Amino acid sequence: MARPNTKKAPPRKSAKPSDVRKKLAAGMIAAGAKQGAIAEALGVSTRQVKRYRADNQVRDRIAELVERHTEKIDDLFAVMLDKIEEGFDADLVDSFGLLTGAPDHRARGAAVKNMMQLAATLRPKIDKKTKRGLTLSELVEKYEDYKQRVEAGEDPLADEALVSDQVM
Repeated sequence: MARPNTKKAPPRKSAKPSDVRKKLAAGMIAAGAKQGAIAEALGVSTRQVKRYRADNQVRDRIAELVERHTEKIDDLFAVMLDKIEEGFDADLVDSFGLLTGAPDHRARGAAVKNMMQLAATLRPKIDKKTKRGLTLSELVEKYEDYKQRVEAGEDPLADEALVSDQVM
């Protein structure tokens, strides 16, 4: 039996499925999703997600997403630092919601832990000449300088001393 004369479907005008997956992967990567979660959501292997991470289109898309929200990210970072700083002075609250005046060691410890995690995330590269990164006192000094600039209404990152080449 002869097949009826059929025409091929016209070529797609929409984006390729792989391009769509790359855009979705870029959004999920920028949002901080884990590699396994990205792979599961997109229906690809974790190896493919690694390839997406290395792809220039995906990197450019992530940069666009982050650039669009830089002011919001800066504001959230400042709020985060303020909340951590408030935790250093936390006091206990009784069952009636009244301050007892006694230090809340659990909250203060959590603030220290959060500050240490932040410092580890933003840790500087090791200088090859001196064989060391920033010391804790240098990091505190930079933070205090940053805080003063924010309180004065200045751009805290305008000075090159704050934004060093050492930070990863």
